[in-house]
Amino acid sequence: NEFYLGVVNIYIEIPDQHYHCLEIAVKNGSIVVDDFTIDDINIKGLTGNVILKKLVSSKITVENTSGDTYIESVQANEIRVNSKNGHCETAGSFKDFRVNVLNGNVRVDAQSIDSKIIHIAAFNGAIKLGICKGLDVKGKMNTNFGELINSVEDVALKIDTDQKVLKMASFERQISGSAYCEILAETRKGTVEIHGI
Repeated sequence: NEFYLGVVNIYIEIPDQHYHCLEIAVKNGSIVVDDFTIDDINIKGLTGNVILKKLVSSKITVENTSGDTYIESVQANEIRVNSKNGHCETAGSFKDFRVNVLNGNVRVDAQSIDSKIIHIAAFNGAIKLGICKGLDVKGKMNTNFGELINSVEDVALKIDTDQKVLKMASFERQISGSAYCEILAETRKGTVEIHGI
């Protein structure tokens, strides 16, 4: 008596038109959504990766228990990601981005000067935030066990607290005179880095 654990891939093709809502919930397996225009997208994954590519959406919500989350080439007003175990990588144009990760690294590339809010919280993992040229920013970054790194030439980093178990800094850049993008990047265990893209 032999037991084989198989993998089932399901591909669904939907006619090319504008949709209001897409909800996907998977207990075991990866979720991939590619090249889609939709008002709201809600993804819930228990075990497996979530990959969202080339999406145009008002709101993207991802809850992923155990698996990595990749959001690439998106245009969205709001993005919300909650992950317990897994990395989160996001690149695109968004106005309001908020991510909470318990165990895993977070990488975010804000590719538009229209970004208004970026909040990144990780308990155990490093944070890398890329900000595009021309984006006016005002923010804070914190870590308990790690380093604070600024690799953006025209962003002034002010160290607020530099203790062995707590490092806090604030930063600011105003180029165009428009409203600031409010940034908060904090982790307990890991490095927080901002860099230009």
